[in-house]
Amino acid sequence: MARAHDEVVAEDSTEAQRIRVALRLRAIASYSDLVGRACEITLLGDASPCASGVFRGVDSGEECYLVESLESALGTTKRARVRVREVSSLRFEAAVKMATREAAGG
Repeated sequence: MARAHDEVVAEDSTEAQRIRVALRLRAIASYSDLVGRACEITLLGDASPCASGVFRGVDSGEECYLVESLESALGTTKRARVRVREVSSLRFEAAVKMATREAAGG
């Protein structure tokens, strides 16, 4: 009986691993599509974007966004790491243009 249980656990584990790999690959593809696009960053507690720059990716633990030419109230920073947990939203150029068109009725 223990052997049958071990086989089921091994199958579940293999399936869970496949799902994790598929999700990770999807996330990597999504981030890759955004690299090089202008973005606006809104931090937690802010009502509107407080910084902008060029999205360059995320670190390996997906804890920080990597941003180039970050412009904020403190000036411009050539390269920056913005903690994911402190960001309420990232808006990208095409999404901003689309939202503007929809608001204008087109």
